[in-house]
Amino acid sequence: MLELCQKYFLILLVVFVILKHKMSQHKQPDPVEGTVTSDAVQGKKLLTKKLWLIGAGLVIVIILVTAGIVYRNITQESKASVHNIVQSQSATLKPKQELAKAQTELHNASTPIQKATADENLAGAYIANNQDSAAITAYQNAITADSSTKANVLGPLAYTYVVSGQRDQAIATYQELLALLQQLKQGQQGNQYTNTESPVQAIQQDIQTLENGGNLW
Repeated sequence: MLELCQKYFLILLVVFVILKHKMSQHKQPDPVEGTVTSDAVQGKKLLTKKLWLIGAGLVIVIILVTAGIVYRNITQESKASVHNIVQSQSATLKPKQELAKAQTELHNASTPIQKATADENLAGAYIANNQDSAAITAYQNAITADSSTKANVLGPLAYTYVVSGQRDQAIATYQELLALLQQLKQGQQGNQYTNTESPVQAIQQDIQTLENGGNLW
């Protein structure tokens, strides 16, 4: 619609210029009599009417073009606003959907390892929903369900303690994880964590940071 109005505007403008040029020619005096003939007067009146009509058309087209531009801007702003609202709602719904999914997964779990895995996922969903206390409980339940997950769960559990402001509990949990990794490194519980030098150093550094009153973020 806007592009069509712009084309009409250009056409009317060209016609307006042509008619105005013709009108200026009608103003020239008769070369014999030195006066304007009656035909010239009639032609001038006709051209004047045409010029008024073309001028009115130009005004209307300008109004339509302006209205089209304003409408397009408003529409674009409205679409952008709706898009932002949808994105905001999606960002809010996603953690809740993940939480519901994790709860369903836990409900359907039958074996110890399935329950432990489901509890870990549930803890992550609780954290995404800013429910740190529930996340801590879910991590503890994961360890209870299957103790073989302990080495994987203690780290996130300790960090959740830090986030929730339970510094002493976080230090104790990190120390428990440190002892477990060192034990696994010696091969007393298999060889899954035989290369634990880097994790051990990182945990030691985290413990020192917390004991000195620092933060892990």
